[in-house]
Amino acid sequence: MVENDRLYSRLVDRLRQGKPTVLPWGRQNGQIVWVAVAQTESGFRALYETLKAYLDPAYADITRARRGVDATKSEVGRLLYEYSQNHILVFKGKDKKIRDKLCFLFEQWDSRPLRDDTIALAPGVLRRRFEVALQAKRPDEARAALNALRETGALTTPNDLFLEVQFLSTFDRWKDLLAHRDFQTLIVIPRPLAVTDALIRAIYYVYFAELVRRGNTEAILEQMREVVAPQYQVLFQVADYGRCSSETLFVLAVHAKMEEDSSRLQRIYEALRKSHGAGTELIAQWIPLGEIAEDTLEPESVLDVARQYLRQQRYEEALERLQFFLHIQGKPEDALTLLKDLEQVYATPEVRFTYNLARKLAGYTKDLIPDSWYSWLQRLAHAETLDTEQMLAWAREGSDLWSDDSVEPVEQSICLINNLSGERQHVLVNALPYLLKSLKQNDNYPAVRLGKLYSVLLMQVLTLNHLSISDLFLAMELLSAVLETRLDRDIYQFFVGGLLERLKGLQAYLDPVIWLDFLEMLITHPCPDEETRLRVLVEATAMCQRFGRRWASEERRLLCLLARDLAHDEVVQGIAPDGQEDAADVDVWGQLQGRYVAIYSLTESAARRVKEFLEQRVADVRVELSSDRVGSERLREMARNADFFIMAVASAKHAATGIIRTYRGDRPLLQPAGKGSASMLKALRKALEETRGN
Repeated sequence: MVENDRLYSRLVDRLRQGKPTVLPWGRQNGQIVWVAVAQTESGFRALYETLKAYLDPAYADITRARRGVDATKSEVGRLLYEYSQNHILVFKGKDKKIRDKLCFLFEQWDSRPLRDDTIALAPGVLRRRFEVALQAKRPDEARAALNALRETGALTTPNDLFLEVQFLSTFDRWKDLLAHRDFQTLIVIPRPLAVTDALIRAIYYVYFAELVRRGNTEAILEQMREVVAPQYQVLFQVADYGRCSSETLFVLAVHAKMEEDSSRLQRIYEALRKSHGAGTELIAQWIPLGEIAEDTLEPESVLDVARQYLRQQRYEEALERLQFFLHIQGKPEDALTLLKDLEQVYATPEVRFTYNLARKLAGYTKDLIPDSWYSWLQRLAHAETLDTEQMLAWAREGSDLWSDDSVEPVEQSICLINNLSGERQHVLVNALPYLLKSLKQNDNYPAVRLGKLYSVLLMQVLTLNHLSISDLFLAMELLSAVLETRLDRDIYQFFVGGLLERLKGLQAYLDPVIWLDFLEMLITHPCPDEETRLRVLVEATAMCQRFGRRWASEERRLLCLLARDLAHDEVVQGIAPDGQEDAADVDVWGQLQGRYVAIYSLTESAARRVKEFLEQRVADVRVELSSDRVGSERLREMARNADFFIMAVASAKHAATGIIRTYRGDRPLLQPAGKGSASMLKALRKALEETRGN
């Protein structure tokens, strides 16, 4: 007790000295409630980061702490609020463990102040923190860094405004940007093009985005004429179209159309077409086109026809004209520019093949793409000087050109792969997503005749010294192919056990999605060894028990559901949430009420689990599933109309994903890292949290 009193006195003394400190606040559910207090934002950030580093999540999860106290509920709360300007963090933790950690922490602080707010950070450091927080999409950290930067007095008024614009635009707070109290100042002072671009993008999303989605050109022009131009005319004097976003180019094009400035409209359209932005098709309707003489045999005239088809976005017809141009022996180098432009907006395998053919005919052989995966492997294995970027570029281009036949002869390909090591092995692993993309174009994927190849590729991943999260998902994709083509007890034990051991030896096991996707994949495949599969369930449960605070409620529910599917409910006893969900969790999923969620995945069982979870959790949510291997009208309707679209690219056909991306336009498209239900739910939760944050 004496020791505790000394600690409490020590904490209060720090409070009196104006230093960041931590105080016990009360008890709740058998745990001490603590308040971390600082007088400034920079001091608060330093205290938060230090506590996050020093306190084990098993004893107190600082990342889930609540900021601020209600000053109306107690006199002490009011005093703390006034003292700190509500720079307060409230968290719960185990009494003895927290006290021990705080004793150690303050001994360190007393001997060597670690990150006290008495240490002023230079403006340059704060600016870098601001930029890093923006890139990481962390609004609270970005706002804190900006406020601290303002406190230094180093910002001029215009620079302060420019950084505020950067902050609001990064987090898509378009309405807040247009309603900013200093907006009228912004539009009349000299400003960087990036600021002007952000302001016009805000105009696009507030006034035009919905009209573009509907394709209503008349309403778009009326909106510009009646609402936008009278308020924001001064912003539209932009000349450098090449550095503008596609949203800005669209707004400028509409303004040029309203002004009947055809020359300016043409220049803006050319820049917009290269950016592939939303609304390009609408603007194309306003571009005057000459007569197209389709029956000409003159090479130059054929190119002119192809050029006009490209401007009209009639891509298939443009490709036909360019192929005809090569057939009548036109100069291939003359077609290369058009083919390159066509590839940027219509990157089908046929377009890439024709572009590659034109390069070959024109004599560009030095960096010509190999004609198969086997040829690619030969270059990787035998090149005297390894050009990593070029090899990966070829793999990326070849992923649409080569089929699973391109690994023939298979035995020779396997021999080449087995002899790779060092940097060449890393290049192969980095190229595997492209190789798998090629192999999955075959409707019979995974092909039984390639079972040994899948095993060899999986070994290449598992024997890497260091595995990233993406490597783990890649390993699970290959393991899925192995289990479908080589169902053997020894193979099952070797590869499933091997991946399990790598997971146990990595920090990545802290991510529940890895374990859940792994376990779900094993459930969807036949199992020749129940004991090995049960080991995965036991290890996943152990991780959940050890790092329970890192497991969201839906992830714990999913683990219990998978255990039930395996008829081993006893393994996960005590894992399921008790039904008392915290307010933040309810708020996240509650946003789906009355919304439309579309899911595209070829792993139908995983998609059904997501649908079941959402419909149980949210009373009025619409969830539609699709596993079409080609683009159907129903898939197009889902892409156009869904509020949230989850596309499990690890379990998808290229033909369908292309349709989805085309019809989704600029609307959010969620692409989980894996193909399991846990990956899908994690991607959806992240999108909902970002939506709530905005």
